[in-house]
Amino acid sequence: MGLALSWMFACAAIEGQLIGAPQGAVPEVGGTVDDAPPLPPELDAAPLEGTREPGLPGDRLFAEDVLHDFAITVSDSAYRSLRDHPREEVEGTLAWRTQEFRVGVKLKGSSSFRTIREKPSFKIDVHAFESGQRIDGLKRLTLNNMIQDPTMLREHAYYWLAGRLDVAAPRQAYARVTFNGEPYGLYSLIETMDGRLMKRLFPDDPDGNLYDASGADFTYERDWFDVEVDGGIAPIEDDMAELVDAVVEAGDDDFAAMFAERFDQDAVLGYFAIDIVTGNDDGYVFNHHNYLPYHLAHADRWLLLPWGTDRSFTNEVSPYGDWQTPVAGVLAARCWEDDNCADSLHERIEAVLAVWEDGSFTDMLARTAAVVGPECEADVRRDKRCDIEDIEEFVEARAGEVREALE
Repeated sequence: MGLALSWMFACAAIEGQLIGAPQGAVPEVGGTVDDAPPLPPELDAAPLEGTREPGLPGDRLFAEDVLHDFAITVSDSAYRSLRDHPREEVEGTLAWRTQEFRVGVKLKGSSSFRTIREKPSFKIDVHAFESGQRIDGLKRLTLNNMIQDPTMLREHAYYWLAGRLDVAAPRQAYARVTFNGEPYGLYSLIETMDGRLMKRLFPDDPDGNLYDASGADFTYERDWFDVEVDGGIAPIEDDMAELVDAVVEAGDDDFAAMFAERFDQDAVLGYFAIDIVTGNDDGYVFNHHNYLPYHLAHADRWLLLPWGTDRSFTNEVSPYGDWQTPVAGVLAARCWEDDNCADSLHERIEAVLAVWEDGSFTDMLARTAAVVGPECEADVRRDKRCDIEDIEEFVEARAGEVREALE
C-alpha cells in the first residue's frame, strides 16, 4: 500500500493520539520539569524514540505522535528589535500546555532565514532570564520553519531513522506556533545541540567538546571549526587542530588505522550510511555541511552528529557520488577508496535499507503524514506548495537504486 493511500487510512487512527496544549488553561509561571503535568496514559505507554530510558529531559516534548501548541509573545519594542536586529535575543514568553515561561527569543537560519513578518525559525532560550528554569528539563528549544521542505517530513524521517539505527542524533517533534496571537504555522521542533543533548546521547562521556562545522572539513583548506559547546575536558590541548593534522597526514595505507584510532568508526559510518541512503545532499557526505563533530573526552574518539537534514530525501545521487553531487566530505571520500572501510560502509548501508524496507519506516511516514499533510495545507506562511508525494516517490524507489549502484 503506497504512502498516500496509507495516509488516508491512518487519519482516523492517529488523531486521537495527538496531544496539544489544553485550550483555555491558565498558565503557571516559571515551569520546570518537576512541576510539569504528568504524561497522559496514552503517552505513558508510547515508545520514546531515541531515548535510553524513561524520564529523560525532553521526553514529554519529543514523545512519539505528539503535536504541540506553542504560543510566543513579545512586546512591541521586542518585535521591532526582532524585525531590525533578528539575531539579537529579546525577552518574551512561551506558553506550553499549562505553563508559561519567561524566555529569550531570536531568529535563526541561513538560506532558510525568514523575517519576523514572514515565517522565521526561532531559537528559544528558556534559562536566559531565569537561570534555573527548564521546559521539560531542557534549557533551549529550536523551532525550524521547514520553509524549504514541501513535505514537512524530511527532518522527522531522517531523525527517526537515526533513532531506529542507534545513530547519535537529536530528536524531533512538531509544534503549531502562534506569535503575538497570529498563527505562524507548523514548525519542526528539534532537540538543540547543547550540553544537555550530549548528556543524553553520551551519558558515560558527556564532557567533550562539540564543534560547529558549517562547511568545514578535516583539511587545512577548510579547517574553520568553532567550539559550539566547551565540555571542559579536552584530552589534548587544541584537540581539533590535532585531529585535522592526523587526517591530513595519514597516507592511503594509513587511513584505515587512523580512522579506527581517532573516530568511533561504527557511529561515523552509521551516520554516513543514513546520509547516503536518504540522498542528503546538504550533509557531511555530499557537502561537508550541516554536521557537528563531538570529541568523546574519556574515550578520546570523535563522532559526527547530523543537523539541518531538510535536504534529505531529495537527491537520487549514487552512493559514490556523481559529477553533479560528488562525495565532498574527506572522510567519506577516503573511506570509499579504502577496501576495508568501504566494506564496512556497505554493511551500514544494508542496515539502513533493512529498516527502510521492513515496513516500520513507511508505516511511520503514513502515520505522520496523516497529521502533517493537513497542517501543511493550513499553513498560509509556507513558501512552497505542500507535496507529501515527493517523499513517497523517493522512498519507494530509493532502496532499489542504492542496491543497483552498489552491485
